[in-house]
Amino acid sequence: PQGTSFELIEPKSRNGDARFLPIGDRYDGVNMTTLDGVIRRLLEQNDGIVMVDTGAGKLGNFWHMVFLCNTLLVPTSMSWADLRPTIDFIKEIDERKGDLRSVTPHVVVPNRVSQQQRHFQQISDALLEVNAILAPPISELSAARNSSSDFSGLDGVEGTRFCREIERLGEFLVDYVISGELDRIYAETAN
Repeated sequence: PQGTSFELIEPKSRNGDARFLPIGDRYDGVNMTTLDGVIRRLLEQNDGIVMVDTGAGKLGNFWHMVFLCNTLLVPTSMSWADLRPTIDFIKEIDERKGDLRSVTPHVVVPNRVSQQQRHFQQISDALLEVNAILAPPISELSAARNSSSDFSGLDGVEGTRFCREIERLGEFLVDYVISGELDRIYAETAN
C-alpha cells in the first residue's frame, strides 16, 4: 500500500508501464478481485513482468495470488526478529501450495543490510529449513532516500551504493529468475 517498489521503478519505466494500485489485504473483496483480474490479464500477455509488492506479515487475502507467481521475492533483515517470521511465512506458502507440486524456490533478499555486514551465515543456515535461495543483499533505502532532497526513485540514488546493489539484484533476477535458469536447476535437482 505504501508504493515503495513503484516509487523506485516508475521513473525508469516507459510512460504507463509501471502502475500503482494501492490495494492492501485489509481492503474489500472487490479490490482483491480487481487485482486478481489485472494480474491474470497481464500474465496472459506474456511480454512483461508482473510484480506485486505486498506489505510484510501474514498473507491475508493475498494467498491465492501467490499461486499465480512464478517466484516470490521475500525481503528480510538480518535480525532474527525479522528472519524467524520470514521463515514461517515461506513455510506457510509452501504448505498451501504443496498440492501443486511446484519446485520453484523462493528468493530471499537480505534487506536493510549495514555497510559493515560481511557474513551471511545466520540467514544462510535459516534458509536450510525452507525451499529458498539467497539473493544479493541490499542496504537501507531510507539512507539512499535521505541522501537527496529531491528523491526521484532510482534516478535519485544514481551512483550510490544502494543503486549498485539494486542493479546487482536486478542482474541476478534476470540471470536466474527471468531467464528460467533457476527453474531449470531446481527441475534437475527434483528429478
